[in-house]
Amino acid sequence: MSDLPYQQIVLTHWNAGVFRSASLPQLLPELVIYSLLYNEVLIREEDLLTNRAVTRLLSDENNFTVFSELLTSGLVKLLRLPLEIYPPGRRFDPVRLPVSSRVEEHQLRRTYKGKSWKPTSSEWQLFRRLDEIVTKYPSASRYHSSFPPGNPFAAQLADILENRESYGLPSHPVFRYLDDKTADQFVTFCRDPGAWQRFLYGKGVKSPIVGPDAGFYRSAVYQCSDFLPTRRAIRRLAESVYAAVYCERESSDGRYGGSDLVELPYRYHSERERTTAIEDAVRIEIVPTHAAASISARQQRGLPVARRDAF
Repeated sequence: MSDLPYQQIVLTHWNAGVFRSASLPQLLPELVIYSLLYNEVLIREEDLLTNRAVTRLLSDENNFTVFSELLTSGLVKLLRLPLEIYPPGRRFDPVRLPVSSRVEEHQLRRTYKGKSWKPTSSEWQLFRRLDEIVTKYPSASRYHSSFPPGNPFAAQLADILENRESYGLPSHPVFRYLDDKTADQFVTFCRDPGAWQRFLYGKGVKSPIVGPDAGFYRSAVYQCSDFLPTRRAIRRLAESVYAAVYCERESSDGRYGGSDLVELPYRYHSERERTTAIEDAVRIEIVPTHAAASISARQQRGLPVARRDAF
């Protein structure tokens, strides 16, 4: 594995399930900053579409102007579902109306925090404007990487829950509150693909919201956690696992600050390994150094944009 830093970042903190409103004023300025640091600044379509704080922000004409400039210049890109994901016979063509087709897909087969989701009329106006940008400017978006076989999300979540002692969950500032009953039940959901639906049927849920492949993903996490203790802790863990798996698939960094996302704990295979790591960290010495950077600024359609030339 390469030790080089990633050249992409996925703004995982835009996810409505973990978003904190206090970060809203920094959303647009940080896009410019990240465009200096990374070759690609990526926003998942679903995070933009379902985050009502963000859609309200972009409904303001001045904010939309800045955001559209970043998209059309290719400094920020929307991560889109591949065309083969969309079944035939839909109202919106994913080639001619890529954003609207993604909205339709989410409305029909996906959820917002485990609940049905429907866009407002003002959001539809925003989405139609984004349709025009994405179709006119290819640099404004790209397809996300291919899905790997199996369900890496469920596999990773199960591994952490099954080995929660060696991952340090009982002493973790967020996950120490996770109830054992909830953890064990979620291991079953992860290992047995049909267990989560049977669980919901047993709780009286007649029509669980099932995704395209009926697998155990975030939507199922939200629906099942409503019936178990410490639901906030398991949701934060699941969202953090999903972000980590997604970023790994895209070979990118993720954005964790200003949200409920938590970087996943490291698994120590012995207490000695843990102690050694702590001792090594204590011995780390910070040494001041000097570096030079050449940064050029250019004006594009009224928006001042700085690009990194070299670091």
